Amino acid sequence: MGLLKNELYKLFKMKKIYVFAAVMLGITFLNLYDYQPGGSEMTVWDFYYGQSVPLSMIQIFSQFMIIFIPIVIADCISNDYRNGTLKLSLQRPIARWQLLSAKLMALFAFIIVSTVLFLILSYTLGVYFIGWGEVTEYLGVSYPPMKGIGVTVGVYALFMLPTMAYGIFAGFIAVLVKNMSTAIIISLVLITVGLNLNGVSAIAPYSLAHHLMYFPEELMQIQGWSGILQNIGVVLIYGVLFAGLSFWLFKKKEILY
Repeated sequence: MGLLKNELYKLFKMKKIYVFAAVMLGITFLNLYDYQPGGSEMTVWDFYYGQSVPLSMIQIFSQFMIIFIPIVIADCISNDYRNGTLKLSLQRPIARWQLLSAKLMALFAFIIVSTVLFLILSYTLGVYFIGWGEVTEYLGVSYPPMKGIGVTVGVYALFMLPTMAYGIFAGFIAVLVKNMSTAIIISLVLITVGLNLNGVSAIAPYSLAHHLMYFPEELMQIQGWSGILQNIGVVLIYGVLFAGLSFWLFKKKEILY
């Protein structure tokens, strides 16, 4: 527990976290400031009510996380390796798997806090600029307000599953590479390649990049448990695979030199 508290303290002490929050606020504000429901052909959005904003903006939030997760986890692992913090931590009576687990759990806390904050922020700005409205609109369906809130919270909860799997993948890259900047670049290049392959129907269902962008949307539309379990299974396989590789590599990594 002490390890996790220490990693959380270091994480939320990073100035990058607050820059991320400011960028997230600024882009959300700019997207909604001039938005006129049904009044412009320049936007891909077609919602009419402020309560629909969180669901309409979830892919923008996904893009935020695609960029910032590698930065956060590379700072926690690669940068700690470079400045000697990992070596100091392992001089205490703790196992390597415990240290890496604490870092990944701190990352998961960052993902959860960021998701909750964006949900609150998008609701608040949506209502401020557009008004609450009568229904929540999502995927062509209109939900009464209370059910709409439930759907919105459920969609954001589903979104966190592939986001955490992506965090584990970025963590593996950070363990693999000593340099923080290199780890960030490799993660972003690989996920960008994956995003560009989303249009290939034979690849998309098995791509983590695809699930990062469309996981909640597809689960909401799939009929039958087999399709739902397949999508969840693909994401879990990525998470378990790269978690196993990360722990194995971290155990072998030369740190105490």
